[in-house]
Amino acid sequence: MVCEGLLNLFGTSSEEIIERTRKEDAEYYLPKIAYLKSLLTQNNIPFNLDAETNDR
Repeated sequence: MVCEGLLNLFGTSSEEIIERTRKEDAEYYLPKIAYLKSLLTQNNIPFNLDAETNDR
C-alpha cells in the first residue's frame, strides 16, 4: 500500500485515485452491460439487476 504522504508529494490523493478508477470502470463496463441487456431484451430473456440472489 502506498503512503498518503507519498501520493500528496506527487500531487494526488487516494480519494482522487479511487474516484478516477470508478469513472474509468463506469466508462468501460456500463456500455458493455447496456449491450448485453439489449441482447437479452431482443431475445425475450428477462433482465433484472434487482432480483434476489440465487442460493444455488
